[in-house]
Amino acid sequence: MLKEEKQIRIGGSFGNSNNLNLEIAVAPINHLGLIGTFSTFNPDKNKEGEGGNGKINEGGIGYFNNFYKNFIIDAYGIYGKGNVKNYFINRSIQNMSKLNANIERFGLQGGIGYSSKYFEINQSFRYLKLNYYDIKGNLVWATLNQIDLLNNNRNNWLFEAAITIRAGIDPIKFQYQVVKSTNLTKHDFPLNSINISLGLVTNMQFRKKIK
Repeated sequence: MLKEEKQIRIGGSFGNSNNLNLEIAVAPINHLGLIGTFSTFNPDKNKEGEGGNGKINEGGIGYFNNFYKNFIIDAYGIYGKGNVKNYFINRSIQNMSKLNANIERFGLQGGIGYSSKYFEINQSFRYLKLNYYDIKGNLVWATLNQIDLLNNNRNNWLFEAAITIRAGIDPIKFQYQVVKSTNLTKHDFPLNSINISLGLVTNMQFRKKIK
């Protein structure tokens, strides 16, 4: 979480779905935050080479306030675009079938947390609209045509809740995060509902040069 003006926070983490996240947050002036995230997902393939991957780039702008001693609240509007790919063997024709789709998501992100010199903890929430488009391929899995399935479920509302804990000595802290995702539109739609990640975060300040 951003805490004061002229602050830059850069972090990286790796999660249980072979997902890599790179994040940057900047406070050019007090109470104004700019955030950016690049995420990739590359779950392990099975022994037959079946699997999938994806990526998304997100950016946001919002407000933060160090409202009482080391306690902070923030709220951001966010927008992101990316793509997903899946490939599985069609057993009926013994050939690899594929699915490619672009994704777009936007929504609100907010949180409350505590930040000190050696320790931070943050509870955050996201309310997102996820859209699939440009859906292509011939993927059939578990007897279901996945192209038709995705076309029939293009638009989804998601809710995410996360707990983030950081500990260390500035400018570097270790990070542990747990994220729970829920599809509010279609509860049984395939979703990686729990993601656990470990990472590092560095915190810096930028100042105007004194002439």
